Amino acid sequence: MEMDDSEIEDLIEYHAEKGFDYYQKQEDEAHRQKTVYWTKMLLEARKRELREHRERAQAGQQEGPQGQSEEPSVSVQVSQLRRQRKEARRQKVKATRQQEKNESNTGINKIPLDIFLEIISQVESIANLNSLAQVNRSFYTILNPEVYRRDVGKNWLRPPIALFWAAEEGMIKTLERTYAAGATLHQRWYLPWPRCGRYAA
Repeated sequence: MEMDDSEIEDLIEYHAEKGFDYYQKQEDEAHRQKTVYWTKMLLEARKRELREHRERAQAGQQEGPQGQSEEPSVSVQVSQLRRQRKEARRQKVKATRQQEKNESNTGINKIPLDIFLEIISQVESIANLNSLAQVNRSFYTILNPEVYRRDVGKNWLRPPIALFWAAEEGMIKTLERTYAAGATLHQRWYLPWPRCGRYAA
């Protein structure tokens, strides 16, 4: 009895699926056996480590009263010495930075506030005032409102830039100070290069 083409194709497809299932099962079984093997090896290694650790602890307790405790190996001593030197260097760098910071700001921070504000009033350049505000945190707190008042209040281009940047970066204090300095929301401010005021078309 001869088979037509469709029956032959069905038969080939059937055997192909059976063969694929067979090899897939073989591959899954091999993978499972590998996983079981390595899991057992890891468990054995862990048990061996725990057993050795327990034996060392028991040996140390037995030798403890006689003062014959086991000394750390050379590698352990070297690693401990490296950690100690690293910590000493870190502490030295930290102390040096703190000392430099204290020495650089001691004299400036002792200036009375009224004299300091008088000095600020004599600074005409906004760039110099901004640089002075970056000296330390207390200067920034005192000078930043003045920087915004002068720079944002008088320059037609700065209010939109400051507002846009503060909104984009989520700087709430910058938004508040910029608005308090006189910046206004206007559609023209959102253009890349706003032509407004004396530059209006």
